[in-house]
Amino acid sequence: MEHQTPGAAPNAESAAESNPETAAAHDPTWTFARAEDELTIVRQAASQGCALIVVLNDSPKTYTFRDERSMVRFQADMETLLTHTGWSFVGFQPERRGRRDRRTMPRMNERRRWWTDGWLFSGK
Repeated sequence: MEHQTPGAAPNAESAAESNPETAAAHDPTWTFARAEDELTIVRQAASQGCALIVVLNDSPKTYTFRDERSMVRFQADMETLLTHTGWSFVGFQPERRGRRDRRTMPRMNERRRWWTDGWLFSGK
């Protein structure tokens, strides 16, 4: 894993490819928030390996990896750290649901999690 400083061109990549504002619309993007801070993680394929762009309040940092497995492990560890230090997951892009809700009418009486209701005792 290599860390690229903001503004430095990553290995064998152009600066435009690592810029989060020019990231392709299909690049997976996770967004976290804490108080007034926003942190975005963008996963990009690089010409030699993979890149993870982490943007904290408009300050990007790029981490490059030799393979996708290393990148996914790093990202999972980072997400665990974020959620344990007060950050909340607020969104993922792109939206992967392509269709509308399959139901034509809302569920009215169906209790899908009846086993979590607990037991009701009448007091007799």
